[in-house]
Amino acid sequence: DAIDRLGFLFENYKVQHYQYELIEMARKFAMTGFIIFLWPASTEQIGIAVLVTVAAMVYVIRAKPFANQHIGSLQAAMLAAQSATLFFGLLLSVDRIRRLQTSAEDETVYHTVGSTIILILLSTVIFLVPPFTLFWNNRMAIQ
Repeated sequence: DAIDRLGFLFENYKVQHYQYELIEMARKFAMTGFIIFLWPASTEQIGIAVLVTVAAMVYVIRAKPFANQHIGSLQAAMLAAQSATLFFGLLLSVDRIRRLQTSAEDETVYHTVGSTIILILLSTVIFLVPPFTLFWNNRMAIQ
């Protein structure tokens, strides 16, 4: 049976969203294979990556393709963190271009440190969401 062999690809999705795995694979291909070769080391590359990630996040939030609500929430949070990381990367890239054009070096350290702190905090929160959710759900089940 094809379902026995390939069912693991779509068993985590609602029946009407069985194709979400294909959408997710297309997103991953766009992020790792397509964008890299079209605009290597450019601001456009980061901008397109932000658009692809935000579009995927909006789809996950609106369509709710996952059978398990917690997995869907985690996917949306991960895409939000990825979008924020790419957006800060875009800001740093534009700032670097501005500095090269104006020879302004004085604020660079503060912007870089601030962006790094925000990204570390965001990544830490995303890392802590699954164990916290598991703990919270177990606590509510006991009560």
